[in-house]
Amino acid sequence: MKLRVLTHAERDLRGTMPQLWPEFMSRDEVVSGFWPRLYDEYADFQLWVVDGKETIGYASTLPVRWDGLPEPRGLSWAMSRGIEGEPSTLCAVVAGIAPPYRGKGLSSLLLRRMAGLAAAHEAGSKRQVEIQLVAGDGSILFRLPGALTVQQRGLGDAIRMDHVLTLNHVQFERPGRYRFDVLVDGRVAAAVPLQVEEIGVAAH
Repeated sequence: MKLRVLTHAERDLRGTMPQLWPEFMSRDEVVSGFWPRLYDEYADFQLWVVDGKETIGYASTLPVRWDGLPEPRGLSWAMSRGIEGEPSTLCAVVAGIAPPYRGKGLSSLLLRRMAGLAAAHEAGSKRQVEIQLVAGDGSILFRLPGALTVQQRGLGDAIRMDHVLTLNHVQFERPGRYRFDVLVDGRVAAAVPLQVEEIGVAAH
């Protein structure tokens, strides 16, 4: 196989492979009405897979503004309310592989390229970051706000940034479990546990 993955902005390959879209989805008025806009307005986010001169697969994505909470309307929401405001998430709409090419690992290839699309368009953007020290009862002992610029990364790579915190004169009222919450744009992205233990004073 001589595989290449192209964006729709690079080449319009609509109509060059069999229809793989589930029939029931064509009955959704929001989705069917919005569908042409994916290619007209979001061409950089649509992918085609070709083997030589043959189109063998595709993937469609859509940048949306999402708060991280489950959205019952799913794709209908993404193609209506989801496109309002500054995008924060890349929504995977659909992916399809021609039957003769299934079972050959191409789905993983498409997923990596979709992740690569998100990374490429995220590079250079600003993110608000806050580190919170949280007690076992949920109370916040202190906050350290800041900001970072998202760096360019390789295809499928995660961004890793090491932080060293120097904690001076921090008083813990009692031993127990604490944690550091790392918030990105107001959402908890990671939690680091901290166990505080009481050490008795040695007798002299």
